[in-house]
Amino acid sequence: MSRNSVLHTPILSRNFFFGFFVLLFVSALTGCTGGKPEVILYSDVDRSIVEPIAQAFEREKKIAVTVTYATPEDLKDDSGLSRRVRDETSENKIDLYLAQSPLSVQKLTTDEMLENVSNTTTVQVAPAFREAEMHWVGIRTRVRVLIFRKKQRLKAKIPLSIAAMTRPEWKGRVAIADPRKLNSSHYHLLTYFVAYGEREGKEFLTKIHKNEVQLLENDHAVVAAIERGKADWGVVDSDVAQRAISAGEPLDFSFPDQKEFSTSDTLDRTRGGNSLPTLGVPALPLPLALLKNRPHKKEGRDFVDFFVSPRMSFLLEQKTPELLSTRTTISTAEAGKSGGAITNPQSLKFAVVSTSEISKINAVFLVSLPLIAGSP
Repeated sequence: MSRNSVLHTPILSRNFFFGFFVLLFVSALTGCTGGKPEVILYSDVDRSIVEPIAQAFEREKKIAVTVTYATPEDLKDDSGLSRRVRDETSENKIDLYLAQSPLSVQKLTTDEMLENVSNTTTVQVAPAFREAEMHWVGIRTRVRVLIFRKKQRLKAKIPLSIAAMTRPEWKGRVAIADPRKLNSSHYHLLTYFVAYGEREGKEFLTKIHKNEVQLLENDHAVVAAIERGKADWGVVDSDVAQRAISAGEPLDFSFPDQKEFSTSDTLDRTRGGNSLPTLGVPALPLPLALLKNRPHKKEGRDFVDFFVSPRMSFLLEQKTPELLSTRTTISTAEAGKSGGAITNPQSLKFAVVSTSEISKINAVFLVSLPLIAGSP
């Protein structure tokens, strides 16, 4: 072997190993996707809503989107993919989670597993539809409504508050999805506990039981009970009410707990004495959250911004007219479309519940919940 060979071999080796480690480093930064950026999304929300946004994001941002959708089995107990999100977070299998209700991301928020996504785009989501410290933002929202037969509106016999389900004139004639089975009902009654405290909350649950309120399987069962005359009115999510009306059912709905003193008057409280502040209507946004310490953090932030942008919100308005916009106002100029602005119903009074408030009262609420069925 020549002297020159001996001298050059170490140099070649060093170059080879240097290049090898650079390749490994670059692969790690790109998530082993061959250099193509991507985001991984777990979604409780239907494919028909998510897919058009994901496809537009891929086209415009050149970032691949991999989506895992919840199955009917996942959604059966109303928890969606939240357990899988928690279990698989440490394995870096997920960047983003699009949940079906604020309760689905409650544990992730309190355990500080979510990034703050505040910026000039996301703060345009109305405060009622985003987490107070910006750990998630709602892409669309449902609200809770009172649903009844149209002829009832003509008779002006419409309750003004959810508290009316405890009134003697409605004994046995009101229906609600069992809050032990459905997140929406659970959340609605939880807002009552947050607003008025443990004593008032427990009394309300006890009165619901004594007044023989029908606790049904889900919101669709509530609608069916009203259609068949088994109940005079009920409490459901606004999208369920909208779909029933669109299907031609002779139904109508109203927003509860809006007028001043409506909650307190329904409970026969003396104004100025032991009166209660008006509860407001609970909103149930579809929360989009970015998990902390993700390999695709920048791409994840870009996806959140894109999803709640005026243009994508306009697209969602066309695809999900039964849901409400979470933005304050979207002009047609912003959306790049023609034909009228999409305006959130800012005149509504919302029952806004923060993550910290839920954390403080949720344990008490869960222990108290059996009172709704007469258990101590």
